[in-house]
Amino acid sequence: LYAAARALGCRRVFAVLRVVFYATCTLGFVRMTGALLLKEDFALLLLGLFLAVHLWGWRLGSRWWTGAAALLLVPLLASWHLSQFLVLVVVLGTAVVGDRETESGSGIPFRLFLPIAFALAGVVAGLTPALWARGFLISLPMAVLYAWVLVEFAAFRDFRWVRGTAGRTAVLLVVTAGLAGLVLLNRSYTGDYNHVFGLFAEKLAHGFRLPSDPGRLSFDTRVFWAPPFNTPTWGEIQGKLGYHALVLIPVLVWSLGAALYRRTPGPQRAFLLTLPAFLAAYLLIERLGVVFLVFAAIAVAVFADWLCRRAAPALGSRALPLVVGVMLVSPVLNLGGNLGDLVRLTRSYREGREVRLGASDQDLWQSWRSLFAWVTTATSGPGSRLPGPPAVFLGEIGVSPQLLLYTGRPIVLNSQFENADIRARYADFLAGLYATEEKELWEFAVAHGADFMFINRNFATGTGPGTLAWQAGLAGPLTEDMTVVRMHFRPTTLTGFRPVFDNEHYRVFRVLDRPVAPT
Repeated sequence: LYAAARALGCRRVFAVLRVVFYATCTLGFVRMTGALLLKEDFALLLLGLFLAVHLWGWRLGSRWWTGAAALLLVPLLASWHLSQFLVLVVVLGTAVVGDRETESGSGIPFRLFLPIAFALAGVVAGLTPALWARGFLISLPMAVLYAWVLVEFAAFRDFRWVRGTAGRTAVLLVVTAGLAGLVLLNRSYTGDYNHVFGLFAEKLAHGFRLPSDPGRLSFDTRVFWAPPFNTPTWGEIQGKLGYHALVLIPVLVWSLGAALYRRTPGPQRAFLLTLPAFLAAYLLIERLGVVFLVFAAIAVAVFADWLCRRAAPALGSRALPLVVGVMLVSPVLNLGGNLGDLVRLTRSYREGREVRLGASDQDLWQSWRSLFAWVTTATSGPGSRLPGPPAVFLGEIGVSPQLLLYTGRPIVLNSQFENADIRARYADFLAGLYATEEKELWEFAVAHGADFMFINRNFATGTGPGTLAWQAGLAGPLTEDMTVVRMHFRPTTLTGFRPVFDNEHYRVFRVLDRPVAPT
């Protein structure tokens, strides 16, 4: 993060200030106060490193730095499905700004080497199993890279239709749009990611509010429009940014003007152009706040450096300490606010008192622990003395991956919704849960080899927008003859499932080989 700010021309003190700004913002780490490390916790490291190396390569016109950035691009694209959309914004910003400076000597100019290196990295990443299965070579990020290579090659050959900044930009956007249209023919790509595109469209259509009637949304959109993909409220934004929100308002306004100012250095312009896109992404999807913060904090450093230079003629040597002092106000206030609360919580925890982190799933942690402990000792698999292969579990998509991680038991469902088949399987599971014929859920469990099934008490008690029943397409109240309601309130009346474990939030059932009379 420090290196990225330095690559954009910031002095050391403002690059350090950028790191302080990031480190004193709750938004940067609040999602880590849970039971799992998340994919973004690893992918964001790659994104920040790629951004820093790419900006240094562009600033220096260095093929070696750019080659290193291209190498980083491969694992970045392959590590997290959302990475491709983040890279898309960065690459498009770089391509639009371009670099009209030519180099002396033989060989292709740097402005052509840059898109070729990134396009080759995209091709290599597209050969990894997960991206190959989705036809990543014909995707939106690759459409931008192909168009960028084509336009820069035309500029290198001095074609008339790409002379001048306006003509080059227009051709780039037209070619990109044409290639993006061809992406629609790639059913593997659009099929697996249509829940992403659908979510953006439906949020705009419904004013960022979940409709009470689930039938107004497709199943793919309903299951994706859930925490942490909800739209953040102003209270949530203010709570997670803290006093940084006061700093970011002028920074965002300034960055837009600086991005449109043609005398702004190319790397700075390209970077600042990405900021509105990541702000919009954060306002659409709360989870992307961690990405927005990376770019916003760098913009703060660039703004502070610009402000200091503007103030220097009038204030002289006093400009630097004055700007630094002003920019340190919000980190100091945040330390005394949200982060101060966390320090007090830590002290309470060390003294053995119960603490509340404010994490939405904290009430479930002890229930998860007792559930996983029972699974480990009472079912066959790692950690158990019972004979036989590991037992297979069917249940909640958010908890199933944790059960796999902590107990080593295979699972039927997970939340990797970047796969159309998994979404279809989840739709069948929800249909069976809320069906009035128990046979439908039992046949689903048997067909997928489940030995046990677990439910959360909220499955049978929650209705309305955002609940599991709503995701299943139910707008009205639940009825007593629904399978999941019987599982919760009358488990002994079931013929294909037998309750074997309970705790405060979860109940586990053994899936019987064949239906038998209720006990």
